[in-house]
Amino acid sequence: MKLAVVAADYTPGEADQLRRDMAAWRHTRRIEKHHERLVSRMVAKGIEPEFAERVFAQIRGFGEYGFPESHAASFALISYAASYLKRHYPAEFACALLNAQPMGSTRRRRSSRTRATTA
Repeated sequence: MKLAVVAADYTPGEADQLRRDMAAWRHTRRIEKHHERLVSRMVAKGIEPEFAERVFAQIRGFGEYGFPESHAASFALISYAASYLKRHYPAEFACALLNAQPMGSTRRRRSSRTRATTA
């Protein structure tokens, strides 16, 4: 994003939109709307057109590969930390796991027994 701001005079809002469009890596056409704007602004600032095209190709490549890869790296780090805690602090790990229930939801679900008596 810093590159877009410095080399292509993107506003912070435009740079944030570029970041969002890079994150939408499955929708490759979203990043393409930045091609003309980014390259033409870089050329206007004296950057060689071939170099500007290479820079955009790297941005496009990172959008297709870098975001899923970076999420995988984050997940790997979390998995490693959880495994370490489970191995070296099993009681604390079990307590933390129980305190985090229900996983992925903050709403309490009605039990099947409650549903049966209210129906």
